[in-house]
Amino acid sequence: NYISATLALYLDMFNVFQSLLMLLGIMGGDSD
Repeated sequence: NYISATLALYLDMFNVFQSLLMLLGIMGGDSD
């Protein structure tokens, strides 16, 4: 249970981080 919750949280954080990076990349590309 503990491991499952930690894994889910880690995956969630990773997903958000990836989305942010993608957004930044798109913005940078648009700006450039």
